[in-house]
Amino acid sequence: MTPIIGFVIFRKKGKKERPLFAREKVKIELEKNRLYYPDTIKLTVKNSGNTDIDLDRPLLVFDNFWLKRKFRLKGTENRIFYPLLMVKGYTHTLNIDISHFYSYDKKLKKYSKITIKIFNVKGKNLGSSSVYLRKTLIKY
Repeated sequence: MTPIIGFVIFRKKGKKERPLFAREKVKIELEKNRLYYPDTIKLTVKNSGNTDIDLDRPLLVFDNFWLKRKFRLKGTENRIFYPLLMVKGYTHTLNIDISHFYSYDKKLKKYSKITIKIFNVKGKNLGSSSVYLRKTLIKY
């Protein structure tokens, strides 16, 4: 019985400490600078899981009741952030200027909701968050 216990203790010292079950979990928050028709949106992503995560570029979705327009975010001010390695407990913030998208397509001003979806590099959906840009009769 003694040799088995010695082997187990030796194995624990030589092995890196990893969690038994790896859980990739993020907390996503969206804040707008004004209640209606905001100019900027602040995206905050926090790694609340127990492992490190490689984040892919976030997907920005302008949502009307029937129509959706999707954009991939690279970064801000000509700086590319993604793919991004997030260590356990790390928080990442990104300020998104919506007027840049409005100058790309004028019809986007009629869309009432913005959703941001976060994926890891392998394509697994980690979470999403939504915010309303203007008043709507129906919350969808």
